[in-house]
Amino acid sequence: MAAHVPKVHKHDLSHRKYLTFSGPGCECCEISGFTYQMAHGVLRLHLSKTNIVNPRRSSCIDISGNDMDVSHESKRLDDGSLYVRLDMPGVPKDNFTVSVTNGKVNVTGQAPALTLHDSGSRLYSGDVFIQSSPVDFPSHRVKTIIKNGVIRLLIPPV
Repeated sequence: MAAHVPKVHKHDLSHRKYLTFSGPGCECCEISGFTYQMAHGVLRLHLSKTNIVNPRRSSCIDISGNDMDVSHESKRLDDGSLYVRLDMPGVPKDNFTVSVTNGKVNVTGQAPALTLHDSGSRLYSGDVFIQSSPVDFPSHRVKTIIKNGVIRLLIPPV
């Protein structure tokens, strides 16, 4: 499976790509079915497989791998503000928090478990240090753009 994510915001450096391989992981099984759910930038894919060599035996373990681009980027804009993009897959728009303390912008997001196959919720957190000396400013001055589990920040110059 492959996904190509286009540049959405004018400050995005480039498009991103995600690639994963998933299969039976053995010679004795085949994929017999699948279900999927797409929400907040996360594709949840549940594969069912059947042992084709010995139908009475249960299937073997799954082997999968993945390859994905960097989950964040940042750059200084001509007006002195800082543009930051953070991928936080599965985090709904209302589960992001942005705060400013001691010269750093903190972003947190919580992705709830949505299916029986999710092992639990995921918590993402990151700090963006904006200056060597701690300067506080109201967090509402940080412009946020949130869509499909991606948060984009425009942090004003201080």
